[in-house]
Amino acid sequence: MNYYIADISNYQPNFDFRKFEELGGIGVIVKASMQLGFDSHYRIFAEKIRRTNLLFGIYHWVDPIPGSIAKQCDLFSTAIETVHPDFICGDNEQWWADWNKYYLAIQKKIQFSEVPKLSSDRINKFSKDWFEEIHRRFPQLTLFQYTGKWFIDGYCPQVKNWINQYPLWLAEYRKIDKVQRLEDLVITGSPKLPDGTGTWEIWQFSSSMYLPGVNQEYKVDRPFDINLIRRDIDDFKSFINLGEKTKTVKIKSDIVAVQVRQEPKEDSKFIATVSGEVEVEKNLYNNYYKIVDSGYIPKDYVE
Repeated sequence: MNYYIADISNYQPNFDFRKFEELGGIGVIVKASMQLGFDSHYRIFAEKIRRTNLLFGIYHWVDPIPGSIAKQCDLFSTAIETVHPDFICGDNEQWWADWNKYYLAIQKKIQFSEVPKLSSDRINKFSKDWFEEIHRRFPQLTLFQYTGKWFIDGYCPQVKNWINQYPLWLAEYRKIDKVQRLEDLVITGSPKLPDGTGTWEIWQFSSSMYLPGVNQEYKVDRPFDINLIRRDIDDFKSFINLGEKTKTVKIKSDIVAVQVRQEPKEDSKFIATVSGEVEVEKNLYNNYYKIVDSGYIPKDYVE
């Protein structure tokens, strides 16, 4: 049996999560941020997904053009701390150095050969540093890298030297037919893996998925991206460390009370104090625990 995950952004504002689940979907990955801005719908989507049983991932489009890796990491960190996804992803596929000319090429107003390219060294260093920093901040969240053989072979072969450090969300498309339910999908062949890769965990095999009533605009079904997971659903949940989401921790015995911060950072304001045993989310946020229905306490204050 195959298990399918959609990935969407503000370009699919009317996506029906309950309908997708009803027709066989098991999860959705939402675009949360890109370059230095948030996707306009990621919070709305998060609220809707949490009313279903769908797995919930978010991703950041890694843009090597801006100079600051920290700003892009801060942006995605804020998204993670806001919507608390089950897993996270970085989209590593940008080769162009000029967005205006890239859009002109998409519109067929200029040739793609006229679009300036980023150097492979620039792409490699920026993306590698971004992944390392996000993993450092959120070590308990499984971090996938979205990319494809076409991108690594054509624009940044150095990625193959570290691609196996993160589970692969692979982009390679197949032609698919329209179906009434996901269980009716037929996918032929296996995807081509980038050099240096052992296997894939999520495979984006089409950007032209149609399901009745799932992604409509003016009552007309519109396409969306669809992905296959390599494992069965229980194994995948284990792979992304999805089990009990909370645990009880004990404040260190030599500490009378810990001040609770509104956000997981040192300059955030205090909103409460706690002592003794506290129920927290298992995932760490920048080395802070999130107290259930409250704020954050430093990991260092917990036994």
